[in-house]
Order: sequence, then C-alpha cells, then structure tokens
Amino acid sequence: ASGQHLVQIIGDILDLSKAEAGRIVLQPESLSVATTLEDILVTTRGLAHQKHQSVEADIQPDLPSVWADPGRFKQILFNLLINAVKFTPGGGRISITARQVSGLPSSVPRPEPAPATEDRGPETGEARLEIKVSDTGIGIKAEDLPRLFQQFVQLEASATKHHEGTGLGLALAKRLVELHGGRIWAESEGEGQGSTFTVVLPFTQPSQ
Repeated sequence: ASGQHLVQIIGDILDLSKAEAGRIVLQPESLSVATTLEDILVTTRGLAHQKHQSVEADIQPDLPSVWADPGRFKQILFNLLINAVKFTPGGGRISITARQVSGLPSSVPRPEPAPATEDRGPETGEARLEIKVSDTGIGIKAEDLPRLFQQFVQLEASATKHHEGTGLGLALAKRLVELHGGRIWAESEGEGQGSTFTVVLPFTQPSQ
C-alpha cells in the first residue's frame, strides 16, 4: 500500500508540474457523466468498504453529455472521492451528486482571482454540470479553506495529524478543473462537521 501511495504522489507531482507549465493538453470528447461516475465509484466503494464507509450517489437522470478529457475528468472525480475516503472516519458516509444547474451561485467563494481559463459570464445562466462530493469527515476550519487547494499544504488541525497527505490531489484537481473552464471550491461548517467539495463545469468546450 505504501508503494502504491508513493507512485500516486509521484504521478500527482508530475501532472501538477505539467499543468503549471502549461504542458497538459486536453483531448476532450463527449462523455456520459453517469457512466464515468459509475466507473469511478467501483474503485471508490472498494476503498471505502475497507473503512466500513458508505458511498451514495445521486445522479440526475438524462444529464447531457459533458465535453471533457476522459482521463482528466476521471482524475478530478477520483481525487475528490479519495480525499473524502481518506479524511472520513471508519463508518462514515460519503455522497456524490451530479446535476444540471444554470450559471454559478452568487455565493461562490473567491479567495483568489478567477483563473484566466475560466469561461466568461458565469452569471449568464448558461447550463453547467455541478458535481458535489460531501462527507461526514473531519471538516475544515474557515481560515483553512483558502489554502486547501495549495500543493504540499497539510492543514495543521489536530484531526489531520492521523492522515497522510500532501495536498497534491486537491491542487491537481483544481488545475484540471480550471483547464476545463470550470470552478472548484470547498465548504465546511468547521472541524468535525464534514465538508462539501463542489465542481462546476461547462457542458460544452469553453471558448478560447
């Protein structure tokens, strides 16, 4: 298991450095959201089962296909779900929802400038794909939320000391979401209150 963990860390480092150097070239195609999620959930449920966790999925029927890179889209979902498994105690609950929404909510946290790759006009009401990953895990302090997607950040809360982590998975997920013209953010009521990660992506390829 430690060997696999090391391989994953090395892979994340390489992918993150590629993303930051602008060397990740997406190869998007039309993807079924439901089929892609079901594939990822097979692996996630296997890992969650080892911790006696339940993983629930609520996927809106008849979701439009999303224009995304298949491997990178799966990487985003997998990194978020694995983060939830890692930071949720044994017997906890993880849920993922996928639905169509219009634009972005007005309350989207903006701790930093919007990425240059984000498609303009989120307030126009354009249809988008919203994916939420929620857990009953250790939660996140409000002051830590802006730092959550920075690489090599392991939050200092005492609850996180029992969990391995480099912050690379979330940092990479953020870069990949932005490459697809989307946004990602996290919300939590505080330590011990669980957390929710939200990804919003355009269904169609963002204009260059």
